[in-house]
Amino acid sequence: MSFKVLHRGYQHIRLSSSFSLTLDIQDYLRSLAKDEKGIDSIQFYMDQQHFTLRMKEGFSVLENAEAFLKKIDKGKVSDLMTLPIRREESAYSIVSGAAIKRLLFRSFVPYPIPLYLDLLSGFGLCQRSLSNFSAQGTNHGGLGLFGHFVVLVYEPIQDS
Repeated sequence: MSFKVLHRGYQHIRLSSSFSLTLDIQDYLRSLAKDEKGIDSIQFYMDQQHFTLRMKEGFSVLENAEAFLKKIDKGKVSDLMTLPIRREESAYSIVSGAAIKRLLFRSFVPYPIPLYLDLLSGFGLCQRSLSNFSAQGTNHGGLGLFGHFVVLVYEPIQDS
């Protein structure tokens, strides 16, 4: 378990770890950083290898970073590495997952099946419009079937 200094600024230091910083390890390091008096915050990068320590005003960057790194328990970190990996859901992963599912559906599902599903939903729409037409018995301002369609479309909007 080793850390490499990538960048040192006036009140921050960016470090690289030799192991993957899983979410459980990040939680452990956050709890250690909270207890350290000179550390203001800790920020982890998405690659799970790098993190930044921000120091409070008036504290030495190198001394506090070194004290923080010495407080890390290697046994605790190795135990946390054996836990199942948890993943953070980002906007990118959600959108890309939905796009991949849509692409696979469009690529591997034969064309008649989505067409059949569209016809089925259209049939349900026709049933609702005919039942509204027969139940109300009015022509909604002289518009005939178009008036019934407008009422059918706007009724769900008013209900929600």
